Amino acid sequence: MGRFFFISEKKYDFVVANIVADVLTFIAKDLKNALEDNAILVLSGILDKYENKVLNFYKDCEVIEKIAQDEWVTLILKRK
Repeated sequence: MGRFFFISEKKYDFVVANIVADVLTFIAKDLKNALEDNAILVLSGILDKYENKVLNFYKDCEVIEKIAQDEWVTLILKRK
């Protein structure tokens, strides 16, 4: 399957991804590779029923904060 998105070769200390859970799991490796050490990654657009599924792909990140509103979840992670 070809890629339909572009991930920069640069490293960042802050990245935000507001995308549905399936895409967040699909691009997890690319998102994490775009992070500097100790960088912050904000994942949003996650239905609460898929929170654990998403977190399984980001086990190497520490959950700094979880923000829940209605059935939506935003996760603020820190790269270890």
